[in-house]
Parts: sequence; C-alpha cells; structure tokens
Amino acid sequence: MSLNIALQNALSGLRVSQGGMDIVSRNISNANTEGYTRKVAEQLNVVYRGQGAGAALAEVRRQVDEGLRRELENSTSLQSKLQVVDTVLSELELGFGKPNENTSIAGQLNTLRNSFEQLYANPENLTAQQAVLDKAQSLIDGLGAMSDQVQELRERTDADIATAVEETNAALAKIAELNDDIARLKAQGRSTADVEDLRDIEVRKVAENIGIKYFERSDGKLVLMTESSRYLVEYEDFQLSFDTTGGMDPNARYPGVLGGVTLNGVDITGEISSGKIGGLLELRDQRLVQAQGQLDEMAATMTEMFQATGVELFQDNGATFARGAGDVNVVGLSQRLTLNQDIIDEPWRLREGSDVVAVPTESANIGDTTIIEGIIDAFNATRAFTTTEPGGLTLGTGTGVTLQSYAAGIVSFQGVQRANTQAQLSFEQGLNLSLDQRLKNESGVNIDEEISTLIQLQTAYAASARVVSTITQAFDELLSINR
Repeated sequence: MSLNIALQNALSGLRVSQGGMDIVSRNISNANTEGYTRKVAEQLNVVYRGQGAGAALAEVRRQVDEGLRRELENSTSLQSKLQVVDTVLSELELGFGKPNENTSIAGQLNTLRNSFEQLYANPENLTAQQAVLDKAQSLIDGLGAMSDQVQELRERTDADIATAVEETNAALAKIAELNDDIARLKAQGRSTADVEDLRDIEVRKVAENIGIKYFERSDGKLVLMTESSRYLVEYEDFQLSFDTTGGMDPNARYPGVLGGVTLNGVDITGEISSGKIGGLLELRDQRLVQAQGQLDEMAATMTEMFQATGVELFQDNGATFARGAGDVNVVGLSQRLTLNQDIIDEPWRLREGSDVVAVPTESANIGDTTIIEGIIDAFNATRAFTTTEPGGLTLGTGTGVTLQSYAAGIVSFQGVQRANTQAQLSFEQGLNLSLDQRLKNESGVNIDEEISTLIQLQTAYAASARVVSTITQAFDELLSINR
C-alpha cells in the first residue's frame, strides 16, 4: 500500500469524524427543540477497484419509529375530540346545576310544587297566590337561561369549527410545500431528515383537528387522507371549507340551516369522527341539540300538565300551546314560555281556573281547593315523555316518570355524560402521554448517548490525525533522502 493511499484513508477518517461531530452537535443543540428527532449516519467502508479506500458517511437520516408515530397521531386525534367535548360539557353541567340544588331546574320545579302546597293551605291568600306566580316565573327564567346557554354553546362550537378548518388548511398547505422540498432534496441525493421533522409537526397539527391516515411515495412525498380515504394532500390541491352561521336558535340544524365541512366542494361532515373538528360537530349537531330537546320536552309536558288541570299557567309566547304535527312546536319552547297574562292579572284563577269564558268572575267560595289539589296530584303523577327530539336524537332520561323525576333526570344526564367523557379523556391522555414518551425515548436526543458518541468520534479523529501526521513525517524523510 503506498503512502498516498494511506494518506487518503486517514483523511477520509478525519472527514467521517468531522461529519459525525457535526451530527452530534446538531443533536445536542436541538435536544429540547419540539419535533426534532435524533439524526444518525451510518459509517460505510469505501471499496475502490477491489481495494479499501477509507470510510465515508451515508446519508443523514432520522431515527424514528413510524408505527409508534402513527399510533401517537391517532391518539392525538381522539384526545383532541374528547378535550373539546369535555370543555363544553363542563360548562353545560355547571349551567344545569345538580339535582339537589335549588337553582337547578329540578330544584326550581320542586319550589313551584311547594308553593302550590302552601297555596292549598291558604287558597284565598293573595300573598300565597303571588308566591306561586313568582316561583313559576323563576322556573320560566331558569329554563330560558339554560336554553340560551345551549344555543350560545352551539354558536361558539360553530365558530370554533371555522377556526379549526382554517388551521387545518394552513397546515395542509405547509405539508404540500415541504413535500416539494423533500422531493427536490431527495432527487439531488441530499438528506431530507430535517425537513421531514418540520413536516411531522404540520402532520401533528392536522391530526389534532381531524382524523387522518397517510403513506409516503417513492419520491418522498407524503400523501395525506381523511379516515374515510379522501385525499387531503396529494399531487393536486385540496382544501377544507366551512361557513359559520350567526344567530343560532333551536331550529337551526345540519343539514339545512347549518353548514357542513366540505372538501373541494364535497360535504364530508358525516365522515369526520375524530379530532377537534369531529368533537365540535358532535357537540353542535348532537349533544347540544339533545340537551335543548330535553329542556323543550320538559317545558311542553309541564305546560300540558297544567292545561289538563284547568289552569293554563304556562303559554307559548302568550298563546295556548299545542305540540303540532311531528311535535314541531316543541322545538325551542323552553325559550318561548310565558305566564298566562289572565292569571297574572287575576291570581285567584290559580284556585278557580284560567278559562275566562267558563269562569268570568271570582266565585264566593274562596276556600275551594279542588283545582289546587288536582295540580298537586299532577306533580306526583307519572306520565309518558317523548323519547326522541325531533330529528331522531334520544333524550335519554326515561319515560313513565313524574315531572320532577324527569327534571332531575335531565340534570343527572348531563352529569353522567360529563363523567363518562372525563373517564375516556383521562384514559386517552394517559395513553397519549405514554406514546409520546416512548417516541421521545426512541426518536429523541439522549444527551448522555451523544456525549459518549462524541468521545468516540474525538478518539477516532485524534487517531486519524496521528496517522496523517506520521505519513507527513514519512514523506518529509523521503524528500530529505532525495536531497
């Protein structure tokens, strides 16, 4: 072996060590950088014409467990969905209160019942009559406030969908841009590892908003799809779109008044089941509609209950309530309930009946409690409640129960829904944390390992430098012989 070949081998060793040190320094400097993965490069034995010709570094690549990364992204989508659902349900639970609280609809209904029992003991007492009206108005106000809260939450989720769609489109555009960069670098034979890290960050953003799946083409470009296999990123441009609806009301539904999420003009709302967008759609179109339906059904049944006693205490915006075909008038009733003005003007009608034709004036028998007793009995009677909200959503509080039990069931239902969501969220958060930690352990930078590698590279560099120095000295001796 000539000294020239030996020198080339030693110099290649220096270059390999320098390249390794460069990779190690990048790893250490980015140890705490979000989304950065450990970079490695395999050292190769160079053979030229059957003879060893030193060493070289292969292309710098990432150390990533792709299967684990996919699991983490799937978990991220589900966790994001549960997170937004839990946030809204917590507000709903707080607004509805607890069954044993006087401020809840169950508590307010019980207070109204108690006021009728007090009126039963003093049917002629104007103060007792006015107390009933005050409690009835408080119940109406409570139902209206809860209904308003439901619609405000629906309006907010509608606006949040638009924000999430905008964020997703921005991430998709960035992925398409990074795809082009990766394909270009790969065609030039250069490392794509750092650009792939940037692309992974954008993929994670998309996964937070909508469930995805993907695969990588031979040119390095990532093809991103929805869970239902619709392209999000491919060779052509794809974009989500969504239009918000202002002024939400109980009749606003999807499809119809409310808009859906479209992908290049195709409505994919029904195909989105995870991610933040999936959770927001579920809230807007199902869970909150269900809560509104429960309030409206209670309002309707309570109104009908009083109508049957001869005291039409509650009305639909000042008119007699009737469900209508397909319960069309039930929707939004909890926002429209008013007290019967005839009873407000003449409170004695609580004792004698609200029909101004049948009962034009107050009778002399001011101690008669027949109607009041019938109202109290009506509170205790079990009755059938409509089990579905117009649109087919199950109300989920049971049938064949008293009005009081139904009201308590509505409040308890929200608490159970929140508890179930919290349990799922807690599990998913633990799983996500575990997957994230595993991925960081396998793909992240371990400072101790990098320092150990750096020491090895430093030793190799010093050895190669010593070889170069020795060969240089040998060349000097040869030259001195010729002189």
